[in-house]
Amino acid sequence: MILIYGYIAVIIIQLLFYIFFLFKFNQKNQIKNNDLPITIVVCCKNEAQNLKRLIPIIMQQDYPNFELLLVDDGSTDSTVDVIIHYKKEYKNINYLFVDEKDKIGVGKKFALQQGVQKAQHDIIVVTDADCYPISKEWLQKMVQAKQDKAIVLGISLPFCINGNTVEKLQDYETSITALQYISLANINCAYMGVGRNMLFEKQVFLDKNWTDKEMNMLSGDDDLFIQTQAKKNNVTTCTDTNAYTYFDAKSTWNAWFKQKQRHLSTGFTYQIKHKVILSLFLLTKLLVYMLSIMISIYNFKYLVLLLLYSELILLTSRYLYKKNNLFQFFKFSFVFDIIYCFSIIFIGLVAYFKPSKSWK
Repeated sequence: MILIYGYIAVIIIQLLFYIFFLFKFNQKNQIKNNDLPITIVVCCKNEAQNLKRLIPIIMQQDYPNFELLLVDDGSTDSTVDVIIHYKKEYKNINYLFVDEKDKIGVGKKFALQQGVQKAQHDIIVVTDADCYPISKEWLQKMVQAKQDKAIVLGISLPFCINGNTVEKLQDYETSITALQYISLANINCAYMGVGRNMLFEKQVFLDKNWTDKEMNMLSGDDDLFIQTQAKKNNVTTCTDTNAYTYFDAKSTWNAWFKQKQRHLSTGFTYQIKHKVILSLFLLTKLLVYMLSIMISIYNFKYLVLLLLYSELILLTSRYLYKKNNLFQFFKFSFVFDIIYCFSIIFIGLVAYFKPSKSWK
C-alpha cells in the first residue's frame, strides 16, 4: 500500500504544478503605449546566412526608434560582408567586431557585454542571429510589457522544418521550459530567461558582476544574468504571441543533445530554491512513470491514475496551444512528456559529468 500511496502523492504534486502553471502563466499587464528608444543587440559568430534572414525582418519592425547593433564575435565566414551590405542600406544598423585576442572567457558573454556597453540607448532587447521575430509587433509588444520593470522575459519557440520526432520533442521541451520560467517569474521568483528574446535596462546589465567562473562557462549569458539581477519586483513577462521569436529546431538527435548539454550546464549554478522547485517537478514526473511500471506488475486497475495523468497532460497542452501557441503537437503530448522526462534527466547527468566545450 505504501507504493500506492506514493503513486497517488506524486500524481497530486504534478496536478498542483499544472494548476499553478495554468493560473500563473498568462499574467495580465497594464499596457503602456510608449515608444522608448531601444537598441537590439545581436551577437553573431559565423552567422552570414542567418543574418540575411534576420536583418530584413528586424528592419520591418513597426517601431519608430531603434538601433540594431550587430556584434561579430570573431567570425571567419562572410558575416562581416553581410553586415556591411545591410549597413549601407539601413542607417540604424551599427557594427562591432570582437577580436579573439581581446576576448575574456568563453561563449558569447564578453561579446554581449561589449555590445551592451556600446549601445546607443538605455533599453536593450536581445535575440540571436539564428532567430527571427514572428511579427512586426515584436518590439512594440515587448516594450509595452515593460511598464516600470527593469527586465522583460519573452518567449522563443522552435520552428520545426522537417517535422521529425526530434524537432517535435524540442517544441514540447521548449514549451515546458517556458511554462516554468514564465509562471515562476510571474510570482516574483524569476530564475532564467532566454537570450533569444529578452528586454532589459542597460544599467541593470552593466551592474552585473561577472565572476571568472561565470565567464568561463559556455552558456548562461541569460540565466546567469537573471540569477543575480532579478529582484523581487523588477521582472515581468510578455506572453503575447506577437512578441514571440522563433528559431530553427535542431534536425538531428546529436545536434539537439549537444545544445541541451550546453544549456543544462548552467542549471547547476541556480539558487537552491530554484533547484528544489525544478527538481521536484521533474522527479515527481519521473516517479509517476517509474511507479506506473512497478504497480502494473501487481495490479493493473491502478493504472487508471496514469490514464488520468495523461489526460491532464493533454488538456493542459491543448489549452496552451489554443491560447498561447505552445505545444504545437499537443495531440502527442503524453508520448513526448515521457521522452522529455527521461531524456532531460539523462542529458543533465551528462552535462554535470562532461560539460560541453564549445558554443559554436
